Amino acid sequence: MVLRFIEEKTDRLVASQASGEFANDTLGHIGRVQALLVYSVIRLFDGDIRQRHLAEQYLPVLQDWTQQMLEHTSQAASDGTLLLCNALTNYTPQLTSDFPIPYPISPEQLLWHAWILSESVRRTWYISMFVLSGYELLKTGTGPCHGSMKLTTRRGVWDATTASAWTKLCAERSIGFAHRNDTEKFMTERRMDEVDEFTLALMEVDFGPEGMERWQLANEC
Repeated sequence: MVLRFIEEKTDRLVASQASGEFANDTLGHIGRVQALLVYSVIRLFDGDIRQRHLAEQYLPVLQDWTQQMLEHTSQAASDGTLLLCNALTNYTPQLTSDFPIPYPISPEQLLWHAWILSESVRRTWYISMFVLSGYELLKTGTGPCHGSMKLTTRRGVWDATTASAWTKLCAERSIGFAHRNDTEKFMTERRMDEVDEFTLALMEVDFGPEGMERWQLANEC
Protein backbone atom coordinates (compact mmCIF):
# COMPACT_ATOMS: atom_id res chain seq x y z
CA MET A 1 0.00 0.00 0.00
CA VAL A 2 2.76 2.43 0.99
CA LEU A 3 4.89 1.51 -2.01
CA ARG A 4 1.95 1.95 -4.37
CA PHE A 5 1.39 5.42 -2.88
CA ILE A 6 5.07 6.27 -3.46
CA GLU A 7 4.79 4.94 -7.01
CA GLU A 8 1.88 7.27 -7.71
CA LYS A 9 3.68 10.22 -6.12
CA THR A 10 6.75 9.55 -8.25
CA ASP A 11 4.74 9.31 -11.45
CA ARG A 12 2.94 12.56 -10.67
CA LEU A 13 6.21 14.31 -9.82
CA VAL A 14 7.88 13.34 -13.09
CA ALA A 15 4.75 14.12 -15.12
CA SER A 16 4.40 17.56 -13.55
CA GLN A 17 8.02 18.43 -14.35
CA ALA A 18 7.61 17.28 -17.93
CA SER A 19 4.71 19.70 -18.32
CA GLY A 20 6.69 22.56 -16.81
CA GLU A 21 4.69 22.69 -13.59
CA PHE A 22 7.51 23.51 -11.18
CA ALA A 23 9.19 26.61 -9.80
CA ASN A 24 12.07 27.20 -12.18
CA ASP A 25 14.36 28.65 -9.55
CA THR A 26 17.22 27.21 -7.53
CA LEU A 27 14.99 26.09 -4.68
CA GLY A 28 12.60 24.47 -7.16
CA HIS A 29 15.44 22.51 -8.75
CA ILE A 30 16.73 21.37 -5.36
CA GLY A 31 13.24 20.35 -4.27
CA ARG A 32 12.45 18.16 -7.25
CA VAL A 33 15.84 16.40 -7.17
CA GLN A 34 15.55 15.71 -3.45
CA ALA A 35 11.97 14.46 -3.81
CA LEU A 36 12.91 12.04 -6.60
CA LEU A 37 15.96 10.97 -4.59
CA VAL A 38 13.86 10.01 -1.58
CA TYR A 39 11.33 8.11 -3.68
CA SER A 40 14.10 6.35 -5.63
CA VAL A 41 16.04 5.21 -2.56
CA ILE A 42 12.90 3.74 -0.98
CA ARG A 43 11.88 1.89 -4.14
CA LEU A 44 15.36 0.68 -5.12
CA PHE A 45 16.34 -0.74 -1.75
CA ASP A 46 13.05 -1.82 -0.17
CA GLY A 47 13.26 -5.30 -1.69
CA ASP A 48 10.13 -5.15 -3.83
CA ILE A 49 11.15 -6.42 -7.28
CA ARG A 50 8.41 -4.56 -9.15
CA GLN A 51 9.17 -1.25 -7.45
CA ARG A 52 12.89 -1.66 -8.05
CA HIS A 53 12.28 -2.26 -11.74
CA LEU A 54 10.01 0.79 -12.02
CA ALA A 55 12.42 2.98 -10.06
CA GLU A 56 15.25 2.05 -12.41
CA GLN A 57 13.30 3.65 -15.26
CA TYR A 58 13.55 7.01 -13.52
CA LEU A 59 17.28 6.94 -12.78
CA PRO A 60 18.10 8.74 -16.06
CA VAL A 61 15.57 11.39 -15.04
CA LEU A 62 17.32 11.78 -11.69
CA GLN A 63 20.64 12.23 -13.45
CA ASP A 64 19.19 14.77 -15.89
CA TRP A 65 17.50 16.77 -13.13
CA THR A 66 20.69 16.79 -11.08
CA GLN A 67 22.65 18.15 -14.03
CA GLN A 68 19.97 20.75 -14.73
CA MET A 69 20.10 21.80 -11.07
CA LEU A 70 23.85 22.39 -11.38
CA GLU A 71 23.52 24.30 -14.64
CA HIS A 72 20.72 26.50 -13.31
CA THR A 73 22.62 27.32 -10.12
CA SER A 74 25.78 28.15 -12.04
CA GLN A 75 23.81 30.54 -14.24
CA ALA A 76 22.02 32.04 -11.23
CA ALA A 77 25.36 32.67 -9.53
CA SER A 78 26.70 34.33 -12.69
CA ASP A 79 23.77 36.67 -13.33
CA GLY A 80 23.11 37.58 -9.70
CA THR A 81 19.71 35.96 -9.27
CA LEU A 82 21.08 33.51 -6.71
CA LEU A 83 21.87 36.51 -4.52
CA LEU A 84 19.07 38.92 -5.40
CA CYS A 85 16.10 36.74 -6.34
CA ASN A 86 15.33 34.34 -3.53
CA ALA A 87 12.96 33.58 -0.70
CA LEU A 88 14.22 36.63 1.21
CA THR A 89 13.52 39.19 -1.47
CA ASN A 90 10.88 37.64 -3.76
CA TYR A 91 12.34 40.06 -6.25
CA THR A 92 13.29 39.55 -9.88
CA PRO A 93 16.12 41.95 -10.73
CA GLN A 94 15.65 44.13 -13.80
CA LEU A 95 18.25 45.87 -15.93
CA THR A 96 18.85 48.64 -13.44
CA SER A 97 21.50 49.57 -10.91
CA ASP A 98 18.87 50.51 -8.32
CA PHE A 99 17.76 47.25 -6.70
CA PRO A 100 14.87 47.86 -4.27
CA ILE A 101 16.07 45.44 -1.59
CA PRO A 102 13.74 45.65 1.45
CA TYR A 103 15.35 47.51 4.36
CA PRO A 104 15.28 44.68 6.95
CA ILE A 105 17.39 42.43 4.71
CA SER A 106 21.10 42.98 5.26
CA PRO A 107 23.85 42.16 2.75
CA GLU A 108 25.12 39.39 5.05
CA GLN A 109 21.63 37.84 5.08
CA LEU A 110 21.59 37.80 1.29
CA LEU A 111 25.05 36.22 1.18
CA TRP A 112 24.13 33.64 3.81
CA HIS A 113 20.95 32.68 1.98
CA ALA A 114 22.80 32.38 -1.34
CA TRP A 115 25.45 30.21 0.34
CA ILE A 116 22.79 27.94 1.86
CA LEU A 117 21.26 27.41 -1.58
CA SER A 118 24.60 26.75 -3.29
CA GLU A 119 25.79 24.42 -0.52
CA SER A 120 22.45 22.58 -0.67
CA VAL A 121 23.01 22.08 -4.40
CA ARG A 122 26.49 20.68 -3.79
CA ARG A 123 25.33 18.27 -1.09
CA THR A 124 22.30 17.19 -3.11
CA TRP A 125 24.57 16.54 -6.10
CA TYR A 126 26.80 14.30 -3.99
CA ILE A 127 23.90 12.23 -2.66
CA SER A 128 22.38 11.91 -6.12
CA MET A 129 25.67 10.72 -7.61
CA PHE A 130 26.14 8.29 -4.73
CA VAL A 131 22.74 6.75 -5.37
CA LEU A 132 23.30 6.50 -9.13
CA SER A 133 26.81 5.04 -8.98
CA GLY A 134 26.21 2.99 -5.82
CA TYR A 135 23.15 1.27 -7.22
CA GLU A 136 24.95 0.48 -10.46
CA LEU A 137 27.87 -0.91 -8.47
CA LEU A 138 25.60 -3.18 -6.44
CA LYS A 139 23.78 -4.33 -9.55
CA THR A 140 26.64 -4.92 -11.99
CA GLY A 141 29.82 -4.90 -9.91
CA THR A 142 31.04 -1.67 -11.44
CA GLY A 143 29.83 1.89 -11.15
CA PRO A 144 30.56 5.10 -13.08
CA CYS A 145 32.63 7.90 -11.57
CA HIS A 146 30.69 11.16 -11.82
CA GLY A 147 33.57 13.32 -10.67
CA SER A 148 33.79 15.58 -7.67
CA MET A 149 33.14 19.15 -6.61
CA LYS A 150 34.15 21.38 -3.75
CA LEU A 151 32.01 21.70 -0.67
CA THR A 152 32.26 23.29 2.77
CA THR A 153 34.04 20.94 5.17
CA ARG A 154 34.54 23.05 8.32
CA ARG A 155 32.28 22.04 11.20
CA GLY A 156 29.83 24.66 12.40
CA VAL A 157 29.40 26.61 9.18
CA TRP A 158 26.38 24.62 7.98
CA ASP A 159 24.94 24.65 11.50
CA ALA A 160 24.96 28.45 11.84
CA THR A 161 21.47 29.63 12.76
CA THR A 162 21.82 33.30 11.84
CA ALA A 163 23.54 35.34 9.16
CA SER A 164 25.69 37.10 11.75
CA ALA A 165 26.85 33.79 13.25
CA TRP A 166 27.67 32.48 9.77
CA THR A 167 29.56 35.66 8.87
CA LYS A 168 31.57 35.46 12.10
CA LEU A 169 32.56 31.86 11.40
CA CYS A 170 33.63 32.70 7.86
CA ALA A 171 35.68 35.68 9.06
CA GLU A 172 37.43 33.85 11.89
CA ARG A 173 38.87 30.98 9.89
CA SER A 174 38.72 29.10 6.62
CA ILE A 175 35.46 27.30 5.91
CA GLY A 176 37.49 24.44 4.45
CA PHE A 177 36.15 24.67 0.91
CA ALA A 178 37.68 21.52 -0.55
CA HIS A 179 37.19 18.66 -2.99
CA ARG A 180 36.21 15.25 -1.72
CA ASN A 181 39.45 14.04 -3.31
CA ASP A 182 41.41 16.26 -0.91
CA THR A 183 39.91 14.89 2.29
CA GLU A 184 42.60 12.26 2.91
CA LYS A 185 44.96 14.97 4.13
CA PHE A 186 42.39 15.96 6.76
CA MET A 187 43.46 12.87 8.71
CA THR A 188 46.90 14.39 9.29
CA GLU A 189 46.07 18.10 9.25
CA ARG A 190 42.78 18.31 11.18
CA ARG A 191 41.01 16.91 14.17
CA MET A 192 37.84 14.94 13.47
CA ASP A 193 35.77 17.37 15.54
CA GLU A 194 36.79 20.18 13.17
CA VAL A 195 35.21 18.50 10.15
CA ASP A 196 31.57 18.84 9.12
CA GLU A 197 29.36 15.78 9.65
CA PHE A 198 28.38 15.57 5.98
CA THR A 199 32.06 15.52 5.02
CA LEU A 200 32.73 12.83 7.62
CA ALA A 201 30.01 10.69 6.03
CA LEU A 202 31.66 11.08 2.62
CA MET A 203 35.03 10.20 4.12
CA GLU A 204 33.66 7.04 5.72
CA VAL A 205 32.53 5.88 2.28
CA ASP A 206 36.05 6.48 0.95
CA PHE A 207 38.17 5.25 3.86
CA GLY A 208 35.84 2.84 5.66
CA PRO A 209 34.91 2.59 9.34
CA GLU A 210 38.38 1.34 10.31
CA GLY A 211 40.11 4.27 8.65
CA MET A 212 37.83 6.69 10.47
CA GLU A 213 38.40 4.89 13.77
CA ARG A 214 42.19 5.13 13.37
CA TRP A 215 41.83 8.86 12.77
CA GLN A 216 39.67 9.25 15.86
CA LEU A 217 42.12 7.29 18.00
CA ALA A 218 45.00 9.40 16.69
CA ASN A 219 43.08 12.52 17.77
CA GLU A 220 42.83 11.13 21.30
CA CYS A 221 46.56 10.58 21.68
